[in-house]
Amino acid sequence: MQRKYVWTSTKVDESSVDDNGFEDTDDVEDDLIARANRRAFVVSSNQVLALQNWVRVTDVFTKNDGEILQNAGVSGFNDPMYERYSARLKQLRAIAEYEYRVDILEPTKSYEEVTEIFVRVNSLGAKLRSSDLALAQITAKWNGSLALFTAYQTAVAKEGFDLDLGIHLRALVAVITGQSRFLTVSSLTKQNLEGGWGRTKRAMHFAINYVKSNFQIDSPTLLSSPFLLVAVAYWGHQRDFRVSEEDAATMRKWFLVANAKGRYSHGSSESLLDQDLAAIRAGGGGQLIQRLVQQAYLKQFRSDLDARKVDDIVNLAFIGSKTNKEIRDRAPRDYVGEYPPERLAAQLICFDDNIDVADEFDLFVERRRKVLARHLNMFLDVVPE
Repeated sequence: MQRKYVWTSTKVDESSVDDNGFEDTDDVEDDLIARANRRAFVVSSNQVLALQNWVRVTDVFTKNDGEILQNAGVSGFNDPMYERYSARLKQLRAIAEYEYRVDILEPTKSYEEVTEIFVRVNSLGAKLRSSDLALAQITAKWNGSLALFTAYQTAVAKEGFDLDLGIHLRALVAVITGQSRFLTVSSLTKQNLEGGWGRTKRAMHFAINYVKSNFQIDSPTLLSSPFLLVAVAYWGHQRDFRVSEEDAATMRKWFLVANAKGRYSHGSSESLLDQDLAAIRAGGGGQLIQRLVQQAYLKQFRSDLDARKVDDIVNLAFIGSKTNKEIRDRAPRDYVGEYPPERLAAQLICFDDNIDVADEFDLFVERRRKVLARHLNMFLDVVPE
């Protein structure tokens, strides 16, 4: 296996790195170079090798400043970067003088117990990413799994998709549990992980080939977030990798819009991904916003309504594409009985008093507007005047 070196940067965006040089979020995975320049330490990769301002940690402790700074592009003592780079090298070498606290655990403790202690202690120390903590828990339960993960990561990188290991782990969690959060890792068994890893590799392989063939995306740099690959992988897995033309058309629309609008790039990305995974399980290609009283239906019986009123926010709800196809141009009266009342209530949908027909659309809109406003005020803790 190719040896991986840890590299340190002579030039770091200090405002985006904590005292220990670790990022504390997994929410948005940016381009590798952009992420690298926000860190003090990274594991070696081809992209890092090409950057002049990165140096192997081993070299810092075995070579003199002159040789290191010359390789970093510093021309001499008058170079504006000389003092800054020298200060960073001095700061790093000071690690050798640091006194570390060592806690020795009883040898009778299991790997799971030791990992749990590490996760809890570290939660108050260095801000490791949630994927780092998840990896620690997984490898403690499944000996040898890290080698399997990194081997697959390397194989995928050779196909042009050099992804953070955390993305593959998130796909693993999604395939096993149906959601994307790493909080569930502690409850997974070795058998869960071993069985899920084979399915995950197939799902990720499907996702990469699918976006290459159907969307002409041959690099993760063309994605607004690699979370999109997790969604496509889960979509393929849920359909046993057999996709109909109708499913493909739905996924194409969802994927291109999600990528263009940066669905997972504006915060709460895990919550959004979980919503999409749930929609995929329900038969959709991602979550859609759709009208409760469809435009095609209203055109037949309420030609007096303009498009703005039909598309009013109070006539919209979150549904999957499968549900949308089932509703089509039917009246609410014809489809509402097909869905559990609690699903309708969850989105504040009520067709009581026979307001489930076109003639009563205005009354339906008026009532739902009041209900939505009341719940929004409660959520925002606002007292209406």
